[in-house]
Amino acid sequence: MRSACLILGLFTVVSAQNGHSPFAGKWIRQEIKGHPRIAWVIHFQEKTMTLNEISEAGMPIRTGVYNLDGSPARSSPPNQPNLQVTSRLESKTNTRIVISDETRAPVVQHASMRVQETWELLDQGGTLKMVRKVESLDSPVKFGDVVQLFYRTPQTATPPK
Repeated sequence: MRSACLILGLFTVVSAQNGHSPFAGKWIRQEIKGHPRIAWVIHFQEKTMTLNEISEAGMPIRTGVYNLDGSPARSSPPNQPNLQVTSRLESKTNTRIVISDETRAPVVQHASMRVQETWELLDQGGTLKMVRKVESLDSPVKFGDVVQLFYRTPQTATPPK
């Protein structure tokens, strides 16, 4: 029994090092009336996780790079050098990931915010539930949580409506 647990643990470590994760792959957001469809492509490298959000037309919306060791990654969005984004992977298990992005806009009042997303796998890994919490870093403004569902899909599949 101990050897089976040791082999399973070793397989998990090797899989993680090779970029395999239950979250890796392409996900299509559940259709939301009045909003275009988007896709997430999640990729794991040796030391980082990358999230690419893509519009229905194939245009990039956002890219987030998160260090798997939890250390902060700093960036500025293209064409917005005054914005400073600090991204962190706060926790990761085989069924749950928590990421956060803090955006600081030093030249614009009340534009700094923290966005935390909790991703949870449901339906044996076929559905990704994302809960997004947004808070202002400059004022006591409160925002409601956003919950969205994404469906794992091969390139040609259509998610349920």
